[in-house]
Amino acid sequence: MLTKGLGLPWIAVSDLEQAKKFYVDLLGFRVHEENKEYGWLEVENGGTVFGICQVGKCDESGKVKPGQNAILTFIVGDIEQARKEMEKSAVRFVDKIVEMPGVFRMTTFVDKDGNMGQLYQSLQSK
Repeated sequence: MLTKGLGLPWIAVSDLEQAKKFYVDLLGFRVHEENKEYGWLEVENGGTVFGICQVGKCDESGKVKPGQNAILTFIVGDIEQARKEMEKSAVRFVDKIVEMPGVFRMTTFVDKDGNMGQLYQSLQSK
């Protein structure tokens, strides 16, 4: 089995602070995690967590646009091996493997219909 499960879904936004006001102040989510340097915010409500990406900061591929779709993140144990296996099946990746040191490694791919997904490997010890 290539994946270990479905990880954090996330959306892209043009203004992270505006999105934070919408999801936290208006809809009642709480900030789960925030990294302004990487343009990343995670919000939580009722046990559900999702990510919000500031386009131009957290998206290495440059292909994610606000309002297009949520990104499904697939958890893997070894991101390099998983990517090689997927490439053997003609899956197209749109960026290199990127890393937030000590936190995660990820890479973005597209399916046959152009839907984006990511492979995600945690670097945090449990």
